[in-house]
Amino acid sequence: MIVALFVLIGILSFALDTYFDYLWYVELGKAAIFTTALYAKSIIGPLVLLIAFLFLYGNFSFANRASGDIVIKNPTPAGEVMTHTVSKKTIRRVSVFIATIVAFFLGVGEANNWEMIWRWLHRVEFKTVDPIFSLDISFFFFTLPFLNEIIRLGLVLSFVAIVFAVLLYYSKGSLSKEHLSLAGVKNRSSLHLSLLAALIMVLFAASAYLDRFDLLYGNHQVFSGANYADLHSRIPMLTLLAIAALAGAALLVFNAFSTGHRAAIIAVAIYFAVLLIGVLYPAFIQKFIVAPNELDLESPQIVHNINATLGAYGLDKVEELDLSGDKALTPRDIENNAATIHSIRLWDHEPLLDALKQIQEIRTYYDFVSVDNDRYYSNGELQQFMLSPRELN
Repeated sequence: MIVALFVLIGILSFALDTYFDYLWYVELGKAAIFTTALYAKSIIGPLVLLIAFLFLYGNFSFANRASGDIVIKNPTPAGEVMTHTVSKKTIRRVSVFIATIVAFFLGVGEANNWEMIWRWLHRVEFKTVDPIFSLDISFFFFTLPFLNEIIRLGLVLSFVAIVFAVLLYYSKGSLSKEHLSLAGVKNRSSLHLSLLAALIMVLFAASAYLDRFDLLYGNHQVFSGANYADLHSRIPMLTLLAIAALAGAALLVFNAFSTGHRAAIIAVAIYFAVLLIGVLYPAFIQKFIVAPNELDLESPQIVHNINATLGAYGLDKVEELDLSGDKALTPRDIENNAATIHSIRLWDHEPLLDALKQIQEIRTYYDFVSVDNDRYYSNGELQQFMLSPRELN
């Protein structure tokens, strides 16, 4: 009853906050923005919640059907040990609770992240490609953040599922030394955990592949973007890491349906070996190849950075003209540029400030600190004015 009351209060509070926010947007004439956000959140949140719950509860239920029972031993003051067996029904209820809580927070998080998903759904091409991967720039604005978020969500769900499954199998005695021995007989726990580990490896492979594109966001001392070490060592190593992760996933799938666990050990060893090399090799390239001849090796990347900056600000479309300055002005030139001529400043800041202090200060506690330029309409024309407020010192 108390829980239901708190839930009801929370729902009413949320409804009131939503309604007042809606009124605020309506007052600003931006109701469409509010309804779009509300519509997107109402779709994304429940969808992610449902997918997360089904994935987690499915894995929890599969692990719960394993043979064996969870036995809790409680010593008594008399020195005896009382045992209590946790029923599968109780475990199922706990599984529903955990899956619901995790799914709820993931759903809320993704609902608050609706703008990124909505940008991907309504993405458009920029008609400009990057010089490294030859992809339209829109990929880095819309698709890459969306794919990174999908992988992050998948990794969170996979790790929660595998941790809970390991705890459940361990409590049931399915992860004893006999089951973990290389010559052991394959059972439900080995099959389940191997497939979950294979899924994590696939997600690691996708993450490593997408990390290649994230290198274009790098900030270096002289320029932004991918540097020489990124292009010639980190990108190849991330590609190799993605391949190693996929190979590890294949070995883990093989491990799921074979006796022993040698394939799983090899999969993990290969991945971490490539991961270690991927850290050391770029550092070696940077120190011994790039550092002695940095200007020559980084010049192409600096050019990319300059060209991208010019394109971003539209400066690549600037037309350059040579002005000698020896052309004589004519009355027609002055007529054609009347707005510019009228805005030429006739006063200088310092003499004006001195004049204002002499004429307008009146009292010793008045002061003029600075003179600013501004523009106002005077007699129907936009005219430059010099302003200085009289302040209290």
